[in-house]
Amino acid sequence: MRRGRNSDYKRIENSTDGIMQSPNAYTAYDFDSKLTYKITEQSSLIAAYQLANQDKVPRYDKYENDDYYVWQYHPQKRQLGYLKYQQSFNSHYIHSFNTTVSFNKQIEGRQTQRHMNSDLQKEKDEAQTLGLTFEAKSILRKHVFIYGTEIYLDKVQSEHFDYDAISGVRTKSTTSRYPDGAKYNSYGFYLQDEYTLFKNLTTTLGGRFSYFDTQFKLIGMDSTLFSNNNSYDQSFSSLTFSLGAVYRMTDYFHINLNFGQAFRAPNLSDISKFGESKGNIFEVPNPDLEPEKMSTIDLGIKINQSSLKIDGSLYYSNIFNLLASADAAFNGSPIILIDSTEFKVKSKQNIGNAYIYGIEGAFRYIYSDHWHIRGNATLTYGQNTTLSEPIGGIPPLFGLFGIQYRHNKYKADLYTRFAAKQDRLSADDMDDPRIPNGGTPPWQTYNFRLNYQISAFLNAQFAVENILDYNYREHGSGMNGPGRNFIISIGITI
Repeated sequence: MRRGRNSDYKRIENSTDGIMQSPNAYTAYDFDSKLTYKITEQSSLIAAYQLANQDKVPRYDKYENDDYYVWQYHPQKRQLGYLKYQQSFNSHYIHSFNTTVSFNKQIEGRQTQRHMNSDLQKEKDEAQTLGLTFEAKSILRKHVFIYGTEIYLDKVQSEHFDYDAISGVRTKSTTSRYPDGAKYNSYGFYLQDEYTLFKNLTTTLGGRFSYFDTQFKLIGMDSTLFSNNNSYDQSFSSLTFSLGAVYRMTDYFHINLNFGQAFRAPNLSDISKFGESKGNIFEVPNPDLEPEKMSTIDLGIKINQSSLKIDGSLYYSNIFNLLASADAAFNGSPIILIDSTEFKVKSKQNIGNAYIYGIEGAFRYIYSDHWHIRGNATLTYGQNTTLSEPIGGIPPLFGLFGIQYRHNKYKADLYTRFAAKQDRLSADDMDDPRIPNGGTPPWQTYNFRLNYQISAFLNAQFAVENILDYNYREHGSGMNGPGRNFIISIGITI
């Protein structure tokens, strides 16, 4: 992919081949199908199957920043199948219910070779997930109850092979990125009551119980480095609540206020990952993690008139036991040497307490039958109060503003996308080579799109993106955005 030619910031002009960012091309195909069978007027059965496949997907930042000879995801496959039954009743006690059984299989492989004469590393991780959900709805006078349960059972297989650069002989590594044979299960039970207190005031009270358990063994690692002889059987649970209210001042002007709690249990990657990460970072397991918890309050407005639509909200969140990547040691050393290259050792850790607040808004103004104006913007601020540093991964102010002209079967859009600079970086952000030194510079692109509705089921589109060919990078991305590019597409609706 070609980046833009015009730039105000030299620190993002590091492409491997002039203005070309290569390699970054890959082949892919997808398949999505759904069959709905209406059993009766009040019941139906839905069967669905999805398939996605990507071959030899290069991770470009590893070529630009770390000078890899080979670094690609291969294979990349995902299959999802589910069967869903829906039933409605002429009863208030159980108004309707649905239940779904699903099976998801995902395979992710990595092929890496630091130099031409280095050994080729091939990793493959496979996750199989069996899911079962049930949800029902009951209406009792002014109360609408929604309640249900969900169960997901994960099993992970992980392997790592080394291929000798000269002989090609394959050797199985004693360690893999994730514990081979690991299990990770999640269970949830929830209840929500939507109560119409007055004609123009609705309240919502909800509760959820979440339970997670995992069993795994850190194979191939020194048993003195971890407890329990490297075998773990862990569980995490939490009861959380939410409370909200919507006040309808008029038919088109609503105000909402919500308070909620959140809970994130450490996942298998957080606890047990053993492998290369961003840049020259190597992540090691940390089975001593605690769950991350959050409490949030938000206030929002919604205006929905015929000519003006506005959505806006502001929020504030407190985070406890924040989960993030931080410096660690392995075998007593903060450095791991791989192919004569030093990797800094890190692990996921509970690094303290923090807060996040932000504001976001969007609008659409219909000036006339022909002219529409739209826009949106999001601003987020996060601070780790324990470490007195910014929270990692926080995006800068970003948004969009555009004008649209409509006439008969034509629609023409002229719009700009923009982002402010982001130089509020955590210590972990500063170790990320995808973020330029000093932070990500601000940027703005101008774009044009023309759509023509040929018939009720056929439309054509022509677009020019990044008209001024500006060189920019979205915060945290591994490569710069595309330069000036042209798109021609045909859409068919059946």
